[in-house]
Amino acid sequence: MMALELAKPKRMSVTDIIEKDIKTNNHGITLEQGMAIFKMYMDEGAPIIRVRNTLFIIEEDTGEDVYYHTVNAEPIKSFLTNCLAFFSLMRKQNKEVAISYFDGPKMLKILRKHKLPNEDIEKSDDPKKGEYMVITYLKEGSK
Repeated sequence: MMALELAKPKRMSVTDIIEKDIKTNNHGITLEQGMAIFKMYMDEGAPIIRVRNTLFIIEEDTGEDVYYHTVNAEPIKSFLTNCLAFFSLMRKQNKEVAISYFDGPKMLKILRKHKLPNEDIEKSDDPKKGEYMVITYLKEGSK
């Protein structure tokens, strides 16, 4: 019983997830700024899907395509597993493509190292949203 409890990830509060994400990935903002951004998404009615200690914020849903942002407090392997669960859910909702924008060489290196066969990493089509974009094709034949 104890081994199962140790293996089970601790469920963090949303504030703790945001704080960990900022410390790991967004050194340029404060916790207060991060919480304000999260609150803005909530106030706008953006769907937020939680997979363990990763939050997937749906920024835009065109019907076929979903644009999302992640707030993550998990180690990389757990984060990638959480992404697969999110992609599976989006596929079940008949989405064809999931797109996320990001900045920085650290994230680019991680995504290139762990890129799925059904993903492309490209220069952003909207630099205001991020320097790069990762495009995940969710259905066969959508690429």
